[in-house]
Amino acid sequence: MSPEPASCGSAAEQCGEARPNRRTSSKTLRVEARPRCDESNERATERQSLSAQSGGKAATNLVAGLVVLMAFLCVGFLMPVAGLGQVPAQSRNAEIATIAVYTKQVDRFIKRNDKRRRTFGNVGDEQDHWKEFKGKPAKGETDPDDLNEVAYVWARKGKVVAAGFTFQSDSRDWAHYVTYHFRADGTLAKIHAQLNTFYGDISVVRNKFYNSNGKLLRTSTRYLDLQSKKSRKRGDFQDEPIPVYRTVRSLPFYRIL
Repeated sequence: MSPEPASCGSAAEQCGEARPNRRTSSKTLRVEARPRCDESNERATERQSLSAQSGGKAATNLVAGLVVLMAFLCVGFLMPVAGLGQVPAQSRNAEIATIAVYTKQVDRFIKRNDKRRRTFGNVGDEQDHWKEFKGKPAKGETDPDDLNEVAYVWARKGKVVAAGFTFQSDSRDWAHYVTYHFRADGTLAKIHAQLNTFYGDISVVRNKFYNSNGKLLRTSTRYLDLQSKKSRKRGDFQDEPIPVYRTVRSLPFYRIL
């Protein structure tokens, strides 16, 4: 009796027993592997979900960032626009300063050339009729000082730069001295007016600045005591209008200049 077949049979039995174990083990492995795959899928799904959430948050953050950026851009745009309202005021002040310098030069020119002025007077009764007076009036002739409306004109290089008017009542209870400063192009730059009236015993001094388009830029007014010339409150008085001639051509005697 050989032990080998017995051992072989025993081995076969052992092998036969081992195979089911391997199969079972293999099945077991397969069965055990499935949950791991499912777990991996779940983890992948979680990662995708997290990635989607991160993407959503990123998109939300991007939108929020764009909103903030637009807000800053709007503020940056609106601030200059809001400041545009200040530009005309600054420009107006600069123009007024330029006019003030120019009119001071004209005033100095007037003082130096007072004897070279031309004299015009309104000799009309019911209707205006202006004429020019040359030299001293002869005896019996009309004296411009006796007229209720008289004007003195100064020209520089052939251009009228100033016209000084005197308006007064027949009773001489008031007198209004109005000087018009004109630019070289003939447009009105400034009006300086002083009303002296016994109706309230007051002097009213006004300055009006105009741009080259005839628009009023600024008006200043001072009230002075008629006798002392010191500042005082406005009080009650009979005011007189200021004729406005926005160009040299609008002067009432322009046709005979």
